[in-house]
Amino acid sequence: MKIEYLGSEEFFIPKAIIALRNLEGIPLFHSEKSFRHPLESYSITFADVFQKTVTLIENLQSIDSDLAYLGNKKQGWEEKLSSDTDNWLDSIIQHIDTCKGILSCFFSKDEEKKKNKCITLFSKEIEQYRKEVATIVNLIKHHQRFVRIIYFHWIGGFVPGYFIEGIFQEGVIGPDPLVHKRGNTAISFNRNLPLHICNILFISNILSQSIYEITKRSISIKNQEPYKNDYLTKALKSLSLSKMIYFPDEIKKPVPYIRWHLKENNEIKILIEMPSKICKISSVPDKCRIQIAMRFGEVYRTYKIPYFGDRVPI
Repeated sequence: MKIEYLGSEEFFIPKAIIALRNLEGIPLFHSEKSFRHPLESYSITFADVFQKTVTLIENLQSIDSDLAYLGNKKQGWEEKLSSDTDNWLDSIIQHIDTCKGILSCFFSKDEEKKKNKCITLFSKEIEQYRKEVATIVNLIKHHQRFVRIIYFHWIGGFVPGYFIEGIFQEGVIGPDPLVHKRGNTAISFNRNLPLHICNILFISNILSQSIYEITKRSISIKNQEPYKNDYLTKALKSLSLSKMIYFPDEIKKPVPYIRWHLKENNEIKILIEMPSKICKISSVPDKCRIQIAMRFGEVYRTYKIPYFGDRVPI
């Protein structure tokens, strides 16, 4: 999918916001379900995703600029990064599920079949992406998995990421094979951050189309009030400058691309695209260090490290 925008910053408005602002005279049933107004629900969870995205980005920038990953320069940064990542993923799945709940607000209790059909069609559009996020969040929340930090570094280079730690095999902990192929991969922030932001904005477009199918009201930016979300702006600007260096297995995966450009007349030009063939990506170099933040408890003493093949070196 692709989103392109040219205009003033305050009128880069998620399409779902535009659609949900345009509901005057449309029957809504959020009160009988004890839900918030759909516009309120969407705007709060959308803003939360971007607030937590910016928190994560700023943490990563601080770690990189301070060289906190070298030696014992700073203690505890891995734990905070792991916690920020966990919270960020939580906010994403909450927002996705809120979008589904918003659609139910257009139908009364007597319109169950219509409601189910609408939500099913929307769910099919986002099914693959939601499944990827939900699998990780569900494993963390309900199956005793943990977010662990991994990073590649070399002279002049630092590429951090994470993996979901679980049971690799009997008696061995490591990357969970339910998320990581053969327990031998991880997830770089360089790819994962723009990937999720692209998808959140694509879902906004899909939700707006679903709302149009219900209300038959066209979505136009004309006569719209400005939309101010400093976290959205910060996230898009930062990710527009992100490094295109991925973990080894990510090179063959679809590339998410975000471009934010300020033109001479103070208009902004935004491109959000996935998969993209515009940018050149590269893998971490062959000769670099891999380090992970691991924790041992009272039982397990063997650990599988990503990118070491089928070996269990620790």
